[in-house]
Amino acid sequence: MPSEAALDSMECGDTFMIEDEDGRHEHLHVLLTSPSLAGEIVTACISTRRRWSEALVCVHPGDHPFVISESVVPYHFAAIRKCESIEASVKAGKARPKEKASPELLRRMQAGLLDSEFTPPGVCAFYKALSDI
Repeated sequence: MPSEAALDSMECGDTFMIEDEDGRHEHLHVLLTSPSLAGEIVTACISTRRRWSEALVCVHPGDHPFVISESVVPYHFAAIRKCESIEASVKAGKARPKEKASPELLRRMQAGLLDSEFTPPGVCAFYKALSDI
């Protein structure tokens, strides 16, 4: 998802930056699945590590070009999103595509989605259905 031209072909591992719901912080989101037939994907974000953070999956500087400090994947924010919504956010300038996640980072984030006690149950079930796990 590095450019607007690639928006029609979202793929597992693509990333984008977008503000959280309160509009105070921007986070890197990773597509953990390819789109479903209905145009939905599972995303999880990467956030700066705090002392209260869920630390099941830690992301270190160098794991992704955007990550410059010790970070984590807070699975309670994992979500099922419509591809068209992400595309609209990019076109409106509210989301910015970033470099694709490495296969290793993607694998760790996907495993954590299933292992975390904080992943919303519906997200976990949708992920399993898409991944044929």
